[in-house]
Amino acid sequence: MAALGSGRKHVVDTLFIIMLFVVFTICSLFVVVSGVGVYKNIVKSMKVNTENRTSINYVINKIRQNDRAGALSSGDVEGRPAIVMTEQFGDYTLCTYIFFHDGYVQELTRSAAIPPELKAGSRLFAAGDFTFQMESAAGEHSRMIRLCYTDSQSQKTELLFGLKCN
Repeated sequence: MAALGSGRKHVVDTLFIIMLFVVFTICSLFVVVSGVGVYKNIVKSMKVNTENRTSINYVINKIRQNDRAGALSSGDVEGRPAIVMTEQFGDYTLCTYIFFHDGYVQELTRSAAIPPELKAGSRLFAAGDFTFQMESAAGEHSRMIRLCYTDSQSQKTELLFGLKCN
């Protein structure tokens, strides 16, 4: 009789261990699946942030590259506001325009003698909106540029930075 009771005990022990293993496996799979979702969201967020930083830094670096007396101004390309960067090469004047058109921030470089055209612009990056405003610092003679950029996911970034030259 004692042998029969101990056999049932071993079966119950074995079933308990198997059930414990199944519960552990299911919990492990749940943790892995939820981790994959979190990882995908992190990668997506990092990609968007990198694209935004790279895009806006390109524009900032172009402006800083042309931060010389009389080289930066605001203008327009067929009625659209544009940042105008002027470079002088002897008797030749070259203008670079950065403007927003057709869902893209675009860049156009051409002779100052040729009027800029929207269709001639090169697409830099997709954007929901891109605006700028040249400002003077209060009580000072320095100028500042305010850039407002909305990416394709409607995330808005606003930057204000000073120019070295007036």
